[in-house]
Amino acid sequence: MEGFSTASAAATCSAISKKANETAFAIDTVAAEPRSSGHPDVQKELAFLSIRLQQLCQHSDQLASCLVDDPVVSPKLQAILAQVLPECDKAVTDVADEVSRVRSGSVTHAINLMAVSQYQRLVAAYSRIVIFASQLSTIDIDEEQESKLAHADAHQLLETVDTAAQHVRISSGIFVAPN
Repeated sequence: MEGFSTASAAATCSAISKKANETAFAIDTVAAEPRSSGHPDVQKELAFLSIRLQQLCQHSDQLASCLVDDPVVSPKLQAILAQVLPECDKAVTDVADEVSRVRSGSVTHAINLMAVSQYQRLVAAYSRIVIFASQLSTIDIDEEQESKLAHADAHQLLETVDTAAQHVRISSGIFVAPN
């Protein structure tokens, strides 16, 4: 793919990892605040989102390492990474922005558990794609990578990300102003 750079993709993975880790920490802080302590469902769902972000952090670091160490990336995998990594980065940024608004005190909020659940699914879907890309990047032959990407399971992973992203886009956000 013209213009694809494994170094750039690895840098994006590192940025995702850093942002996911920082956001997980921020979520843990919000969940520990007194306004959340009386709501066990809220704490549980926020904790689960934090765990999903920590997992994404680990998997993104692994993919970054794979891209640096074994830079064989087939054209189809390049196209997928060129699409998925920026989308993943944006999703983590969106969660970070919402958490930042709450932590700064600029929002009096209620927590939308449905939206938290949707973000959990989206982050988990991105983690699965990142894991799959890491596995593929260890294959040193383009044709074998392409063959694995043509499999129905690969298409299902991409569809899962698309569906989860659509649900997040139509949600009102994790933190909403109470009526």
